[in-house]
Amino acid sequence: MSDQFLKKCIVKNIKIKYDYTKISNIISSKLDFPSGEILFLPPIIDESKVNKNTYINHVDSFILECQKINIDIHLKRHPRSTKKYSLENKLFEIPIYYPANCLINYKLTVGVNSATLFELANAGCLSISLIKLVMNKNLITTTIKFLNNNLDEGKQIIYPENISELMNIISNYINLDE
Repeated sequence: MSDQFLKKCIVKNIKIKYDYTKISNIISSKLDFPSGEILFLPPIIDESKVNKNTYINHVDSFILECQKINIDIHLKRHPRSTKKYSLENKLFEIPIYYPANCLINYKLTVGVNSATLFELANAGCLSISLIKLVMNKNLITTTIKFLNNNLDEGKQIIYPENISELMNIISNYINLDE
């Protein structure tokens, strides 16, 4: 958990030496999943003030564009999530009870307002938020501030403003590894 979160909860952080990457690698080694490049964290639409139709439109475009260039997306829903929408139903789904913040063997993470975005960014993973595409305009600034306030110094979450920008970021980043 970030220091900012602990301060807000008025909790004292106990420093324990550990290697986040080693712990996540141990967890990942126990999982028998097919390989995938993108970890996708959909919001719980009823709780996140996301317009359902706008969300489906943008996420379906994102999924279709990734399929065109052979990028595998794995869906990881929140444990309270009860629904999948449209093309999300075609994605490989990680069991709901696995902790998303320990799934670091993906090239990048895409979500909306999940705390896992800053947790994985702090662990050195590329995190992308779809806030500017799918969230109600009056909540964008507040939500971005929340996510950014929980980032460690020098870490970032990327906030594309359209599908073209999102796909450009993804294509460039994934091609760096090849």
